Order: sequence, then C-alpha cells, then structure tokens
Amino acid sequence: MFYYISFLRPPPTHEYPSSSRITITPQIANDLRTEQFPVAQDIYYAWLRSDPPQAVQVQPRKLCTWKPEGMYKEIPKTKGMGGVDLDNDTGKGVIPVLSMPVIFGRARGAKQERIERIYRISVGGEVKKVKVVEQTSYDLDKKIWDSGIGLSSWLVGFSSSPDDGNGLEDLKDALLAKEGRKIVELGAGIGLVSLTISAVRSSLIGAETEGEKVYATDVESAMPLLEQNITTNAVNFPYSTPEARVLDWDEELPDYMKEEGGVDVILMADVAYNTSSFPSLIRILEALIKLSPEKPPLILMERELWELVKKVGVVFEKVGERKGWTEKGKGEGREVEVWLGRVRE
Repeated sequence: MFYYISFLRPPPTHEYPSSSRITITPQIANDLRTEQFPVAQDIYYAWLRSDPPQAVQVQPRKLCTWKPEGMYKEIPKTKGMGGVDLDNDTGKGVIPVLSMPVIFGRARGAKQERIERIYRISVGGEVKKVKVVEQTSYDLDKKIWDSGIGLSSWLVGFSSSPDDGNGLEDLKDALLAKEGRKIVELGAGIGLVSLTISAVRSSLIGAETEGEKVYATDVESAMPLLEQNITTNAVNFPYSTPEARVLDWDEELPDYMKEEGGVDVILMADVAYNTSSFPSLIRILEALIKLSPEKPPLILMERELWELVKKVGVVFEKVGERKGWTEKGKGEGREVEVWLGRVRE
C-alpha cells in the first residue's frame, strides 16, 4: 500500500495582496483516504515558481510534524511564488503533492480543485518526469490509485529486466518489441499506466516505426483530464503517443477499435473494484479477443478477475508485485499484485 500527502484544505486559487499567510491542512493517507499514515511524520513545504523563464523551487522548510489526528498549519505568504509543494523524508511509498499556482493580487478565490504529482521513471537509461494532474474530489476516474502506481512501476522494471527464460517471452515480445504494437488500456482514468508504457515504448522504437498505437480509454467524463495529462507529458513519448479515446463498457466496442483488427496487449489497473461492472468488462474483453482470434491479446492487470474470465477462455497467473510503504518491525504492507492473462488455445 502507498500513502499520499494531500491537502485536506487546499490552498485558494487567489489571495488578497495584503494577506500575510495562507492556510492549508495536510494529510497523509491511503488512496481511499480511509487509513491515516500510522506514525508521526515531518512534512516540508516549498514554493514552486511556475512563471517563465523556468520553474524554480525555493528551499524546502519544515511545515509541521504531521500526526494521524491531523492539524492545521499556516504557511507564510510570498507573492508570485506559484504553487505549494508538500514532501517528506520517508522515501519509498509516500507520494508528495504540488498545488496549482496561488495568485496574489486579487480577491480571495475558491479552494483549488486540482493537484499535481510528479513521478520519476527510468526508461532507456534516462530518468523521465511524469507529471499527472488529478482532481481533489473523489471522482473515481480523476485521481490516482495504488494499482496504477504499482502496475506502472512493474512495467518499468519489466522493461529493463533480463530475458532469463522466466516464461514471459510472449509478454516481452508484445510489450517491448521494436516493431509497432497495439496496446489498449481499459479504465485509464488520469492515464498514468498509458503514459508509462508510451514512455517505455518510445525508448525502444523510432519515427520510422509503423503500426504503433497506444489507446488510453475510459468514459467521456474522464477525457478532459486524460487529454491534459497526455499533452503535458508529450516530451516523454515522441514515437508512441497515447490517444485518449472513449470506450464505455456498457456500450458496443467502438468503431475505431474494430478497425484496428486486434490488439497485442490489454492493460487494466484497478478495474475490478466494482463487481456490478464485471459482466460489462468481460463482454468488452471478449469483443477485443474476437478481433484477432488467431493471435489473441495478452491481458495485464493488477489483480485477478477471479472465475468470470474463464468463461471467455482467459486464465490468469501472478507475474509480479510492487510494495509500498512498510512500517519497520511490523512486517510487509499490502502489495499491488500484477497478473498476466492468456487466452487458452
């Protein structure tokens, strides 16, 4: 399980020029915000200038020692310094957060409704920053989840792992071949998994590669934020840019997908939380498989779909896992499991 620093009380969009402070309420909790970080933790803040010519981060200063019961803390105001960055020194498993810019010089505005998180991934011997914007609301398709982080991390690790005869040669070929591949993510949300695999693919192929497609699909309401995150991270995937497309599981497979004539890999992260959606999801999986029955796609996801997928001939096996934060002396935390589905012949 991962923990996330977030704003219980986000900064305002605007603040009076005469104001000397802004007030925020930090929190450290799991992705559902149902479990607080179990130990006291120092939180540091910094103003991050977002204005040209380039972003500049002011030296971090201690904001507070956060405790599970929470606290309010005022931050001294500095005009024109951009967004507020909250971080800690725990390391692995605790994800920092950055607010949107706070503009001083106008009447006080409403609370901010979006935040940004920055993830660093190593692909092709280069460290890339993946910047992802999410909503502060609890819209399921507009925020990050443990499963997306875990599956993305596993994909990066898999892309640099040796080909050691571990029985995953078919997955290596489907995900990491230098020839063009067709990959679709179902329930992409804010797009972290698609952004990651596109960055990985772009490190392997070139402008001359033909037939390369990565589809980041979800319902219509997810498209604006998904498209924004793709545009923001365009520098990371010059040769394998993900396309944000609507694919509603309750509707027929869209024409753009039928026209592809099949895909190589189906990616899914945290799509199995709502059992009422299982029949629709299984129907979409079956439709995608039938596009190319002679070479059915591989299915990679963060958890098992239990017995239902057997009805369409898919059998899953666990191929990896990613662990988040673990409290010292209290054993391992809950990990994100990665499962590979193959269509039985």
